[in-house]
Amino acid sequence: MEDPEKEIIKHNGSLLPKLYNQFFNPNICHICKSVDIDSSKSCDKCYMISYCHQDHKSFHEMQHKEICEAVVKLSKLKPRMISGPITLYRWINEKRKFMKLIHQSLFRQLEQHEEEMFLCMKSCLICYKQNYLNACKKCYSVNYCIQHKVQFNTEHTEFMCKQLRLLLNINIASMTPNLTEITRSFIAFADENIKFGNTFQLITEFAKIRKTLDWAATDYILSDYISGPLALYYGMQKSNFLQLLLQADIFTVHIITANRVNKNNLRAWEILLHCIPRIKKLVIIIIGSKLKPDPPIYEVCENCQSKKKQFSLSSVSKMYYEYTTDYKYKRPDVIVGIQVEITKKLWSQSIRAIQAQSCPLLLTTSDVFRTCRYIKEMKNILGANLTPDIEIKSPFNSCAPHKDFRIDGVYYCNKYILVYKNLNGSSSSI
Repeated sequence: MEDPEKEIIKHNGSLLPKLYNQFFNPNICHICKSVDIDSSKSCDKCYMISYCHQDHKSFHEMQHKEICEAVVKLSKLKPRMISGPITLYRWINEKRKFMKLIHQSLFRQLEQHEEEMFLCMKSCLICYKQNYLNACKKCYSVNYCIQHKVQFNTEHTEFMCKQLRLLLNINIASMTPNLTEITRSFIAFADENIKFGNTFQLITEFAKIRKTLDWAATDYILSDYISGPLALYYGMQKSNFLQLLLQADIFTVHIITANRVNKNNLRAWEILLHCIPRIKKLVIIIIGSKLKPDPPIYEVCENCQSKKKQFSLSSVSKMYYEYTTDYKYKRPDVIVGIQVEITKKLWSQSIRAIQAQSCPLLLTTSDVFRTCRYIKEMKNILGANLTPDIEIKSPFNSCAPHKDFRIDGVYYCNKYILVYKNLNGSSSSI
């Protein structure tokens, strides 16, 4: 078994758009994710995408054509190359500005991999120069120019290289169609082993089924899937709200997300039916402006079927305040914000709509800084007296790194939890 922390794994599965478009990395073949790219086979028009050989370049030509032409056209009007000294903050802003211009020129939402074409645009780690670059041959996620090779070897630490290598391997592993069965197997396993107190223990015990203590890339993916539902369960349990919520057989959860959601990620929420035996029907409604409104088809595990338990999943492509006025609206028992970026400018209307539901709100964050900022923004929107009922670190955080495009680093989902009993006043006593 390949070690996802030590070497880049190979994708040996199907080469379908729905698989290879799950993520973008400018230093590997976009189609097969091979690191053995041929620089002469990279796109010679936009210079933003790489291929391992001519076959994959030709195969992708028509799919790439629209955004490639938009990049070329806009680059003539507004060159992407930036001269003179530049800071990381300015470089990130320039990438976002260019992406916004492309979005406006196409008159449509960009797909996730298209956004990442701009957010992951090649540049020297030290000076942010964009041409004559080399990639790190260990993580294939960072670049350097000839002038800064020595400084790069100092600043690109082994720790960060390892995190980025793991991130790339997780992205490649996510292309396997076996994740559905792996998720189902884990949920059945967790039914007997939910007593384990944190993500690491749970996944390590699950790995023992393969008679190993070593994690595969799919184990990191599983840790990501389960961190959301287990953060909700843990937060409600620690704040003593769990029993208050479970007065009925039907449990309705609104999940607010700013990101696109993987269907296997949604499947993991069935684990709540296993954690809380009282629930007969679990209703999960995902709300977010970037979601596709198609409701996923899902069947519960055999154990839940034998107990006649039900799991209803649906998604709504709207902001939360828009959804509350929709004719399909269902009142929640609890609202969960998974790694949302709360700002007064973007979230004021939605936070007030959440306040009107008069139910618990649970927010997850990736670090202490964001946790403090969330608390501050909530006060800015609803008043200085509003404080969370509980603020804790979650033992069920994700073990899978995610790319943090705001600092060109990585973060781990659901490390911290904020719980508000409701948003109609100050903190309640626990």
